[in-house]
Amino acid sequence: MQTYYYNNHAKFSSEYISNARRITIQRYRCQLNKNSLEPEFIKTGIKRSFYFNKKGLLLEVIIYKDKSISRTVYTYNKKNKPICVFSFNVVSHQLEEIIFLYYDDKDRVTHEDTFGLSNYDDCVEDEDVYEHTYENDTHTIHFEDSVRLLLGNDEDYDNYTYKEQINNTGQVIEFKSCSRLKGFHLWFKYLYSNNGELKHEFDLNENGEVCSETIYEKDYRILKSNSTEDALVFESKFEYNNRGHWVKEYILKNGAINWVNERTIEYLND
Repeated sequence: MQTYYYNNHAKFSSEYISNARRITIQRYRCQLNKNSLEPEFIKTGIKRSFYFNKKGLLLEVIIYKDKSISRTVYTYNKKNKPICVFSFNVVSHQLEEIIFLYYDDKDRVTHEDTFGLSNYDDCVEDEDVYEHTYENDTHTIHFEDSVRLLLGNDEDYDNYTYKEQINNTGQVIEFKSCSRLKGFHLWFKYLYSNNGELKHEFDLNENGEVCSETIYEKDYRILKSNSTEDALVFESKFEYNNRGHWVKEYILKNGAINWVNERTIEYLND
């Protein structure tokens, strides 16, 4: 499990596979044909494309969502750490957000300063700050909503604190978050194999009771909800290409195919 950062670099970089230049994931929705009762796969407006250089560094991400197209570009320092992230709307040619990242002498992120278009008439831009601190095996992130704070909107103003417990190999084993207004927000725990692979993910309520469990295996993934009201089992099953990389993910809800993610991989030596 990757540590939490607002800029999503670690999350998107985890899509990388060896020797890939571009990876595109298109989602399809499954429905039954009214006449034949056979399943049909309908292309949705959700698609993501990830671009990498020869070293495997993430260069840009393009996200298609219905009629909106968002493009995010990453720039790096000499240590290949992301230092600036630009996001803009391809359709409207409008800048959406800029993120500046700052590091300590151990190459750990200390601040993420974000600037974007504000929804408030009084402000030209929206500035938010994510502060990162580290103590022993704990990584803490504090988020301030600067615009609401400056405008004095105390009723709407909120801030969040995220805490992660890290094991001796740098993996997150527990994640908690809370907010000023709502109190408890999220709580997750993670278990790994001896090889460091994520095997179990637990979603807990504020009393520490398991709400759902996700089991990770090589060829499938299962999410089980423990709610008595809407007990659900989601499963992911995969098809692979001749290089051993998955190209189709079938997402089943209580045994029936609900969604399909189709992954197209362009390799550097193609």
